[in-house]
Amino acid sequence: MIVHVRCLTFKRTSRWIILPDIATSMGYVMSSILLLLTLRRIFL
Repeated sequence: MIVHVRCLTFKRTSRWIILPDIATSMGYVMSSILLLLTLRRIFL
């Protein structure tokens, strides 16, 4: 019983850790794409 509860809490915490990580990685990708587009606009 205690192990089951621990597993559930671990799943919840891992989900809360993973979600912001995905958000930051998506933001990083979007910013890098925007940076590439602006650089292309400047040079071409």
